[in-house]
Amino acid sequence: GYVSCNNRIKNILLITSYLVEQGVWTRKQREEFTSDICYAAERVRNCELTIKIHPVVESLKDYERFPVALYQSESFSGLIKKCDIAITIMSSGGVEAMAAGKPLIIYNPFNGMTQYDENSGVTFACNIMELLIAIKGILKDGLSDERKELARDFVYRQAYLQDGKASERIAGLIVRMTEKAPYLVESKEVR
Repeated sequence: GYVSCNNRIKNILLITSYLVEQGVWTRKQREEFTSDICYAAERVRNCELTIKIHPVVESLKDYERFPVALYQSESFSGLIKKCDIAITIMSSGGVEAMAAGKPLIIYNPFNGMTQYDENSGVTFACNIMELLIAIKGILKDGLSDERKELARDFVYRQAYLQDGKASERIAGLIVRMTEKAPYLVESKEVR
């Protein structure tokens, strides 16, 4: 069945990550990830999906089969301003959407690493049903005040601290991410 999101067309912005190009995902995983989000968006009445791919690393050809608006070099801030919800798995663009006050869904169907955690104010989904429930809930009720506060704090910690400790915060994020997904860390002998 469909989920109604009022009469105004709502916009869902998928902010991609170049995980295939980094060797983290296969092309099949990227296609499944994108197909899942397209499927969920199609189930929400009066909503449109927009896909913003990385401006340098990714290719439009990899996304042309999806019947949605595709953007690569266009103004990211304009796309964020237009969207009602942003979805990503692991992109600094998600922090930009949060900084603009947009709800962010982290769709993580392969249980991979992401810089977002339970204290970041994002909504997590690991399968299509959770994704559809998350979209429906945000469009119907918005974010709770608690989640908004967590999001503001996360954005501040990630983007606005100018205390000279950015490297330490990034290293801390990497350590926490690898602790959550140790199978992604390979030990290699140094020769």
